[in-house]
Amino acid sequence: MQTMAYAAVGLLAGVLGGWLGVGGGALMLPIMILVFHMDTKIAVGTSLACIVPIAASAATRHYLLQKVDTTVFWPMALAGLTGGLIGAFVLDRVPTDWTKRALAIFWVYSAIRLWQTNLHPR
Repeated sequence: MQTMAYAAVGLLAGVLGGWLGVGGGALMLPIMILVFHMDTKIAVGTSLACIVPIAASAATRHYLLQKVDTTVFWPMALAGLTGGLIGAFVLDRVPTDWTKRALAIFWVYSAIRLWQTNLHPR
């Protein structure tokens, strides 16, 4: 039964990832921590591992639809590789409570900014 719950979350994350560009950190990570009671650091690693096939399938489809700006993709992706290594190093050394607080601040800030852009489009 738990496997079905994991699969349902993965399916939803895949749909949101392909549609909105979110899914792992925005959906899977809080569900793993709050619903499945997974250790935060294990949830972060698991979420990132799940994102690889989800992002690859969605990105391939978007690329085929000519919806990928490669002038943005290459520098961001290459620098992101380094950032990912640094982030994993930091996660291993930062207390779990700090990680949870940082996630909460990031999600609240992102939600407020996204809401504001909807109210005042540029």
